[in-house]
Amino acid sequence: MKALRVIAALWLAVAPAAAQFRTAAGSAASPAPRVAAPLAFTHSPQTLNALGVQSGARLTAALGSVAALPVPQRTFATTVKAMGRAYGDYYEAIRPAVFLASVSPDPAVRPAAEALDKEADAMMVVLGQREDLYQAVKDAAAKGEALDGPDRRLLESTLRGFEHSGLGLDQ
Repeated sequence: MKALRVIAALWLAVAPAAAQFRTAAGSAASPAPRVAAPLAFTHSPQTLNALGVQSGARLTAALGSVAALPVPQRTFATTVKAMGRAYGDYYEAIRPAVFLASVSPDPAVRPAAEALDKEADAMMVVLGQREDLYQAVKDAAAKGEALDGPDRRLLESTLRGFEHSGLGLDQ
């Protein structure tokens, strides 16, 4: 986990510069990646807790919207991609704060950031077992949309992730 935090810190350091380079070079072929909030050393244990609660609520609401879609509206874009964006937004919101567990000079912040990381892990376990999300992805897969390689693999890995969590087994 510590190696992952180091990689995240490096990415946080170079992503803004890389995005500026792409813009300056005039490459409009691929959109610049979303850049996470900058690392802030001003967090307190209370602000980290609030960040976790707010980010978790946004993620839960976004996934609830996906699960609430009527079956005819469930497509790859409205389910799998929408879920991916929701998870991405969540991690981009908390990743810099979680990194503080390794680098914060404040001894009270480090355990709070570690707790945020553990809460995020626990939340992913719970969300990975949501039958309504699994059903939404299955409904989208049943449409048989023509997907390119990366999208097809994303759909397959999303289904497999739910199934590895025990969904889809005979009851």
